[in-house]
Amino acid sequence: MGTTSVSDLSGNGNTGWLVNGVQRAIGKIGQGIYFSPTSCILVSQSSSINTLSKFTLSLWAKPTVAAKIFLHKGAPGFPSPGWSFLLSDTGIRRLEFSQSLTAGSIQVLAGEGATTLGEWQYFTVVVDGSGTDAGVDIYRNGVKLSHTNNFGSGSGSAADDSAYGLKIGSDEYANCGGTGNQMTMDDVRVYNRVLSPDEIKRLYNTGR
Repeated sequence: MGTTSVSDLSGNGNTGWLVNGVQRAIGKIGQGIYFSPTSCILVSQSSSINTLSKFTLSLWAKPTVAAKIFLHKGAPGFPSPGWSFLLSDTGIRRLEFSQSLTAGSIQVLAGEGATTLGEWQYFTVVVDGSGTDAGVDIYRNGVKLSHTNNFGSGSGSAADDSAYGLKIGSDEYANCGGTGNQMTMDDVRVYNRVLSPDEIKRLYNTGR
């Protein structure tokens, strides 16, 4: 991590640009990044992460407050072209994934009460490209969580999000910041394929 950017270790050149005082922090695996309520990392749109159909998101996070965004790809606001993965708290703390489709959207909530504030946890979302709520699996610490609510009413393939970059640690309704996060993250990954349960478990065990 430099003074203005963080490197992409995947080899795809998706440099992350630091916005509004992102800070170095002790990570779970190596060096982590602490996000204040107004800071984020911006990754420009790239063919390697644009309009993904089958994909996996994974990260280590140590949240200090709920109702915060982990990752958002797309325009500010939802529904819009793109997807969001967040820790929501509307009276009940749970993980949420949403994605816009060519017709409507999918929205999955899982792990009611399973997330602990102030502790490192490994979060994973697997999207199988079916365009259904049932095609989304959410994991915490290598264990798949049961869906608590599904609000999807969409169909078709992923909506074109190629005009938008990826935001790490930002409110989905802002270009960067907004209500933002108060959490530390480490080892954020976007795979353009579906990881198997065994692969997810191995990644969790590597970092635990």
